[in-house]
Amino acid sequence: MGTMILNDVFDVEEDKINNLDKPIANGSVGRVPAAISGTICLILSVYLSYLIDIKFSICVLICALICAFYSPFLKPYGIIKNLSTCFVTSLIIFSLFRYIPKSHNCAQEMLKITMDNETSQNGKDHNLHENPEYESCSTPETLVTHIMVSSFLFFWNFSDELMMDIRDFEGDKASGINTFVVQIGRKLGFLCSCLSTRIVDVWSYNLEEEIDKVCKIVEDFPYISMDTEFPGVIGKAVGKFDSLSEFRYQTLKFNVDRLKIIQLGLTFSDSEGNLPEGVCTWQFNFQFNLNVDVYAQDSIDLLIHSGIKFKKMITDGIDQNRFAELLISSGLVLNDSVYWLSFHSSYDFGYLIKLLTTQLLPMTKNQFFEYLWDFFPNIYDIKYLMLALGPLHGGLQSMANQLGLKRVGTQHQAGSDSLLTSGVYFSLIDVYFKKVVDNEFLGKLYGLSDGYSSTKMQFSPNNNLIY
Repeated sequence: MGTMILNDVFDVEEDKINNLDKPIANGSVGRVPAAISGTICLILSVYLSYLIDIKFSICVLICALICAFYSPFLKPYGIIKNLSTCFVTSLIIFSLFRYIPKSHNCAQEMLKITMDNETSQNGKDHNLHENPEYESCSTPETLVTHIMVSSFLFFWNFSDELMMDIRDFEGDKASGINTFVVQIGRKLGFLCSCLSTRIVDVWSYNLEEEIDKVCKIVEDFPYISMDTEFPGVIGKAVGKFDSLSEFRYQTLKFNVDRLKIIQLGLTFSDSEGNLPEGVCTWQFNFQFNLNVDVYAQDSIDLLIHSGIKFKKMITDGIDQNRFAELLISSGLVLNDSVYWLSFHSSYDFGYLIKLLTTQLLPMTKNQFFEYLWDFFPNIYDIKYLMLALGPLHGGLQSMANQLGLKRVGTQHQAGSDSLLTSGVYFSLIDVYFKKVVDNEFLGKLYGLSDGYSSTKMQFSPNNNLIY
């Protein structure tokens, strides 16, 4: 608490741009009273920690000193600021594990001893640190566990720090605050954040738990980047068709009706492309049996090479019907406040429509789009957006390379691909669309929707769009 208050005291000018709702920035609380309150909180934290354990209090004192020097001395030095914050968090957690009392009734025992010290009539001084109930939990066998947990929190907090710096990029830059993200740019900042962000694998045994998490996270991060992995293409439609797009749809239907989805990756972000703290990507692994289910051999070979765990999918894969039940009630679909981002995604959405309806795909393309727009009211297919951008071409990885983005995870795994899709989409609209995407692109799928036909865009040498 004290650290947060003192940080707000020093960050008034940046918060007037980034976070005007903070009380010091909007004038609700004065800087001097806030500084006094923050200092008192730090002093109290050291004193209270001393009542628990002397070693713990030393750790808290070190953290308090770092916090006191954080804004005036450490914050201007970019990554040192981020690392110091992460160090404080991990040190506090480490010291709590190592030095907290063994007793499960710490608060009551501490209160009792304190009362005895004040009311003792026999002159005996009860020393908290000599009480055997308060020996530190510092056995050697637990040291590795404590270090691992603290290290995990260090990198998790580092990711969070970078995401906040990405969010506050404009205000920090305008105020001359030389954060690490300001130094290296938003793109590399996004990459560094992703490197310390986990992609969670979801199986049948943790499905309900993880669905509960995404139900909550979508409220604040309603932009869902999606990718699927499926067992290839085994044939093409035969006959006469009114249009090329109708032929493509019938080919899609022929394959999706006969095949099963293997993986679904979902990455959550807000309207600016900021990822949630810690976990931002969920990779759902469905039941699939190479001895029973139909597939194209070349596609399966590629997925095996990419690390897809087909043996585990037989025993622990998610039942599609159960997943459909949970997804329909999750708030992710049938919700016009949620935006779905994808890349060349006609097959991706084909498998999702089949999964959600538990039926074969509709007979015609128009019927398919009726289902699509009901379940997914807001869709942006990056490949369709590229029809307006002549110089950009190729697949997802090629697009990422052209935009200077790096992949996190393994290519051709749905979680990694969905995370990269998120980065590509927000970089694309930032660089080429000036953060405003025309409604003409909404709800269109590359290969199935009519081609882009509005006023063609051309490019100036500096990549700005001219109409």
